[in-house]
Amino acid sequence: MAQWKHERQFEIEMFRSVMPFASMSLRAPLLINGGAATVLLAFIGHIVTTEGMDSAAITGVIPAMRAFLAGLFSGALAVGSAYASQLSYKHERLKVGVPFHILTVVLFLVSIVAFLWGAWSATTVFLSAGP
Repeated sequence: MAQWKHERQFEIEMFRSVMPFASMSLRAPLLINGGAATVLLAFIGHIVTTEGMDSAAITGVIPAMRAFLAGLFSGALAVGSAYASQLSYKHERLKVGVPFHILTVVLFLVSIVAFLWGAWSATTVFLSAGP
């Protein structure tokens, strides 16, 4: 009985130690996509104010902006899905919790891929503009 209690206490402490890492991981795509979208908006504002309305440059960065916004939205959905998953686990509804858990991982990965696609797209536009 003492061994079981010790193992159970160990499992609880391990779970408590993992939660902050999970929370930080879910925040990362929100920060990188949100930051990238903000920087891109500042860049577009700079183009408009210094060079006039250069529609080619602005049109070129729109796919990158869309990717960053999709990544931001996907990251936000991942946070909501993680909440639903944990709530389901709390009420011991594994048939609901596991699909939400899988959805959280998929949305997280989609958010990271969206950032990479947006960064690649923006870099391509910047390199094609030349000096």
